[in-house]
Amino acid sequence: MWGVCLDINVPELFQKAVEFKMDSGNATILKPVQNIKVSANKIMLIDNPPYFVYGEIVSPLNHTDITGKIHTIIWHFKIKEFCYYIESDRMKKSKRYYVNDLIKK
Repeated sequence: MWGVCLDINVPELFQKAVEFKMDSGNATILKPVQNIKVSANKIMLIDNPPYFVYGEIVSPLNHTDITGKIHTIIWHFKIKEFCYYIESDRMKKSKRYYVNDLIKK
């Protein structure tokens, strides 16, 4: 299952897309980090999983010579769409990409 972590007590996951499994009222995070437990009511469920997942190798559509891996996925609440951030050459890019901006490598 995929959702958005809204638990401010877990700052490394706050407002990030997370893959999780439910067990007795808690959500156990599987991605982007493993084995962190968050109260189930602190996860906003997302109907469809993101098109790209953490660690996947992608290129910007307008710069196919650049490759990078997905390091952060957030949910854009206003437009109800995932946003992706990539890391290329060990540097995290500050540009926000949407599904139509990236291609899988």
